[in-house]
Amino acid sequence: MADYYVNQEKIPGAAQQTGDVTQYVKDIVNFGFAVIGILAMFMLMIGAYQYLMAAGNIAKVDHAKTTISSALLGLIIGICSWVLLRTINPDLVNPSLQVIQGIGGTSGGGGTALTSDMSKVKCDTVRNYNGFMNKNWSDLRSETNINSAEDLRNALQGLRANGNGLTKYSDTIYQTCKDNNVPLWYAIATMSYESNMFNDKGCAAMNNPGCVHDPKTDKPRNYATPEEGIKDNVAVMKSNMEKYSTPLETWNAWFWPDRNAENCGKASEYLKTFPWAAKATGLSGV
Repeated sequence: MADYYVNQEKIPGAAQQTGDVTQYVKDIVNFGFAVIGILAMFMLMIGAYQYLMAAGNIAKVDHAKTTISSALLGLIIGICSWVLLRTINPDLVNPSLQVIQGIGGTSGGGGTALTSDMSKVKCDTVRNYNGFMNKNWSDLRSETNINSAEDLRNALQGLRANGNGLTKYSDTIYQTCKDNNVPLWYAIATMSYESNMFNDKGCAAMNNPGCVHDPKTDKPRNYATPEEGIKDNVAVMKSNMEKYSTPLETWNAWFWPDRNAENCGKASEYLKTFPWAAKATGLSGV
């Protein structure tokens, strides 16, 4: 896995330095709005001080009022601009840089790709994913209509016409995802494809529903029970979600499509399971 450039200058207030252009722009935008608030508060303090020190001098009082009014006006304009941009399009205040279809190797339809993702994913098949994969985790992390293990079991029963092996583990899946704040749709999509709902050999035979690899051996881990495998898989998902801001980036870290030609060829099929699982668990806007 290649190393990627990381900006040497961390934007004040950002969680960490990043090589993700999109995240860097987000940090700049957030910093800009923070500066507006800080400057407004600073000018309000100056205006208040001027007013207190005016000692009845009408000219100084008027000057202090002007300073306070200007600070409040600037703050209101800043807030209104943020609200207006978010109303027009949430992505304007939560930027998601995209490449133009047909440029940079993008082929076909089915979605757009982040420029930051283009440097990580070189398979054309992976670039054709559904748009919600680029949404920030803050918008997708907990959105679901599944409120109990029974709800999840009912949803799982409808995923495959011939039944599936995940249904009987709905209690474990539901509780583990809740404990780790991992979206049920994300866990189900990963497990259902990698292990084919516990109905095939390979990772399923290892009780490893997400086919998590051991970094030391680069081979799938082997678990004593499916429950143990589910818990560790979800724990790894949580760890990845804390490092990356979108489902696509998180998925890239989980299922690296450039390992070999076989995985690269399966990548587009794998991505299709995400909207499939999202609809099954009640995610809106998919």
